[in-house]
Amino acid sequence: MFKNNKNIKFVESIKNYKITEQDFFAEILGEHCEIEYTFYNELCVKLQFPYYFGRNFDALDECINDFEWFDHDGMHYNRILIYIKNPEKILSKVIDDERKIFFEIIQRIENKKVIIIFDEKDFDFFYFYNIEFLDLKIINEMRFDIINIDYKNYKYFFNKY
Repeated sequence: MFKNNKNIKFVESIKNYKITEQDFFAEILGEHCEIEYTFYNELCVKLQFPYYFGRNFDALDECINDFEWFDHDGMHYNRILIYIKNPEKILSKVIDDERKIFFEIIQRIENKKVIIIFDEKDFDFFYFYNIEFLDLKIINEMRFDIINIDYKNYKYFFNKY
């Protein structure tokens, strides 16, 4: 997934990711986003979307690519870091197309200030979830090896080397 997107980062541990005072950091918890209502609540609160946010994918696409309204109390942020924990749970209790739309929006982010961060352990979820978006260059850069394929459950297991 996330073909040629410099706004997407996979990290071994968020604790080791360099975050400065000039960065805005938000942690989105997948378990708080399993249905649409809680998904939009989590995003609105954590990303401090404006009051006019429309709670739909078009509004999400616009807000996540804009962030011009975002500077608070004269504070100008250099980066907007959005750490998504447990992405496999995001919109997991709604039809699959909804989840796919969300990840497509994430993939198309054009605002260079916005960086989406995932744990390395979640990489196999993306590989398995939608292989058509995968850029094999990312796999090579991450230095992953497929060590086991469970054909019955369509799961890939990776080993970092």
